[in-house]
Amino acid sequence: MATYSTATKNGHRAMAWAYSLEPEGRNKPIFYVEGPRAEASKFFMKQCNVDASRLVAVNDSMNDCHAIRRATNGAIKPVHGNVCRVLQKCDPNSMSVVWLDLQCRTIGAHDIRQALEVAPRLMITLATRGKSKDDIIEMAYASVKSAGACLEEYISPYKGKSDVCNVIRLVCKRASLCVKTETISVAPAISAKTQKRMLGRVVRVPVKQWDALGRKAMQREGVKKRDNRFFFKIVDGYFQNRFALKAVLNDNTLHKEKEQWVIDAAQVEQFA
Repeated sequence: MATYSTATKNGHRAMAWAYSLEPEGRNKPIFYVEGPRAEASKFFMKQCNVDASRLVAVNDSMNDCHAIRRATNGAIKPVHGNVCRVLQKCDPNSMSVVWLDLQCRTIGAHDIRQALEVAPRLMITLATRGKSKDDIIEMAYASVKSAGACLEEYISPYKGKSDVCNVIRLVCKRASLCVKTETISVAPAISAKTQKRMLGRVVRVPVKQWDALGRKAMQREGVKKRDNRFFFKIVDGYFQNRFALKAVLNDNTLHKEKEQWVIDAAQVEQFA
């Protein structure tokens, strides 16, 4: 298992650390897949000041495990084995967050349920190389729903180490942490004509939408805001019935980066 460092990847590592501070799992270890250069472990220890005793790094290659120990001067003692099988041996409620940074295209409901017995939140990274993003997204939604879990945030594609948008990330959590409005369902298919009509539309997303999901209020400096709603513009349709957005700035230009969350057609209409 090999990992890599980009601004996006480090953002995901920071997210895992932030989840480890949530009340449901505070001060418990972070469980994650690690690569031979130990980039995640180094980030947690140096950038987030996490003690090595709270880091459970897993790799299925013994050579990589030795490399991880060397790269961290022995601070990290990785667990050797298949990450899902290692997870099965963990005690219930023993971790703050589980991050399955996988190179496969699917994850089963059983693995999601197992992870959420171990930690209140689960981060999942899946590859989409050689397969339709639509199919992988819908299978991921179906697995989350079948596991009885709910999404912490929308599934979002991003660029992998090849600089191609062929990876997706999702975060789900235990049903006990879900609010009524978070029931997971696969968004209904829409026509190509409808999908094209959505592009370029401006949506005004209320801050309370994040509050309802138990998140901190958005801090969006420079983003256009009116009546306690932030402005975003639909700029792309990554996959069927999911749309990417960019923030609209106060001068009516767009932020250079896409948001790391997406919305579906019904939500476009809701926030229009």
